[in-house]
Amino acid sequence: MYEDIKGYVQTCDACQKRGNPKANNILHLIESKAPFQRIKIDIVRPLTIMKKENKYIVIAMDYFTKWPIAKAIKETTVKTVSNFIYKKIICKYG
Repeated sequence: MYEDIKGYVQTCDACQKRGNPKANNILHLIESKAPFQRIKIDIVRPLTIMKKENKYIVIAMDYFTKWPIAKAIKETTVKTVSNFIYKKIICKYG
C-alpha cells in the first residue's frame, strides 16, 4: 500500500508543484466550546452532472459536534454558497 501511495503522489501534478514540506510544523487544535460556534465550509470539485444539473457539493461541518450538512449545487458562486449558509444553517439552527 505504501508503494501505491508513493507512486500516486509522484504522479500527482499538484503534489509535485507543492514540493516537500520544509519543516515539521506543529498542529494546532481548533477549539470550539458550543455547537455552531465555528463551522468549516468546503466545496467538492466538479462531479458528473446529476439529474438537476448540479455539478458541485457544498459541505459545512460543525467543529464541536462534527455534524455535516451538504447540498448539491449547480455553480460555486457567492450567491449560491451564501444561500446554502442562510437556508441550511442559519434558518435551521440559528
